Amino acid sequence: MKKLIVTTCLLSTACLRGTQEPITEPRDIPSKEQRRFNWAVEQDDQAVLFEWAKNETESDYHSTAVDYIHDQTLLVDLAKNSKHKIVRYKAVRKLNDQTSLEIVFENDDDSEVREVALLKIKNQTLLTNIVKNNENSRLRAIAAEGLEDKNLLSETAKNDADDWVRLIAAIKINEQTIITEIAKNGKSILSRRNAISHIVDETLLADFAKNDKNEVVRSEASRKLNELKKKTEEEEKK
Repeated sequence: MKKLIVTTCLLSTACLRGTQEPITEPRDIPSKEQRRFNWAVEQDDQAVLFEWAKNETESDYHSTAVDYIHDQTLLVDLAKNSKHKIVRYKAVRKLNDQTSLEIVFENDDDSEVREVALLKIKNQTLLTNIVKNNENSRLRAIAAEGLEDKNLLSETAKNDADDWVRLIAAIKINEQTIITEIAKNGKSILSRRNAISHIVDETLLADFAKNDKNEVVRSEASRKLNELKKKTEEEEKK
């Protein structure tokens, strides 16, 4: 008999964007429970899996069950109504319905669930309002990622109070002047390093790699410079 592998996901920014893999851990679960759950998975019994996700409280099955649910109606229910944060979080990541995503964003009491919902929202009016008026810089940055208005992105890249929001907007429209300015003068090493990774001028990168006072910035500049040189060499061979 295969041992059930239960997965959990670190609720970090990387995880929100789908770039961080879940942590996989074996758990000691009674064989009867294991057989019941495995049966539901093998039969793709969405109703049974939904009951596990919605009602289970004594194990991690309520979280794991969501991994196997694909029925959008059931996912909407879990995203809106589950008392378990991890269940709502996972359900939202699999949701496609824009109206439901907006409802979760407006009403969930957990910031990470709201953020992952916002990542999937396409409503340009809502995103515009967040970028212009929301006091939370994380929400402004996430909204800027989905924004399509180039004029507003340009304005945001120039004028937002937060370096990270400015950088996201600048990257969206490939505004190299602002990206370079943040790489030089950003308030955090993280924003400077990420700005460096989007610079395309090899002369600028060489200068950062040689002369910047911060080791992290110098290292990223060297990496990006080598990447661009390798790309140029490969194109010349074609």
